[in-house]
Amino acid sequence: MDKVQKRNINDILVKLQKPVVLLLMFSIVFVLVYSLVFMTSFYKLSLLENARLTSSEMESAGLSYDMFPTEAYFLKENSSSRLGLRMGYFTQLFMDSGELQAFNHWIFNVGIIGLVITFSLFVYFAQKRKRYYASNFITYGLVFGFDLYVGFSMLVNLAKLKEKVAAVNYEIINIYYKAQSTVVEAKTYDASSFDWTFVLGNVISIVLLAAVVLGVALVIAKAIYQIKTKPIDISEVKINE
Repeated sequence: MDKVQKRNINDILVKLQKPVVLLLMFSIVFVLVYSLVFMTSFYKLSLLENARLTSSEMESAGLSYDMFPTEAYFLKENSSSRLGLRMGYFTQLFMDSGELQAFNHWIFNVGIIGLVITFSLFVYFAQKRKRYYASNFITYGLVFGFDLYVGFSMLVNLAKLKEKVAAVNYEIINIYYKAQSTVVEAKTYDASSFDWTFVLGNVISIVLLAAVVLGVALVIAKAIYQIKTKPIDISEVKINE
């Protein structure tokens, strides 16, 4: 009866292996796909690096140079002639050299690396083995460690970047878009315009971490089962033929 019960437990564990491995795979795929859409909501602002709000546009909006004491704000023709506000100063977070792009590149890179590492689970047939070997435990360990690093790093970085995005001066950005004659209805930006981007990233991070938790639970259960049902060593047994 005990042997039958143990066999049933192992059958359940074997059936769980494939969905857990697939969840680990799809979770890191989500990270990679997220890297391809992360900058979508920021794209329009990333084009403002060389844009400027002219002196006349500033005056029309009730702005004066005295409101911006830092010289880095200004576009100048010479030391005494100010041509307007440099929009790149307000949108540098969104540029190719900005922190958002750096984070976007990091997500893409870890997504590719994660796919390669996770694929190793299939190489060693972790999704269908009745008994795990050292190679299976090693590959699981690599996947778990890497996914934990990615998941927690994403949560931390997304929280930091959300604070920085919220601190951007959207009033000036909105004045710039409103002042453009080619824009009939200029979109109004504020920090909430980008909430979906951060919510999506947090959800993906949590899914990735949840996949790790399920995977760890499966591997621990598998290890305990194999220890309890360790095959009898018959290497020293002499068999009369």
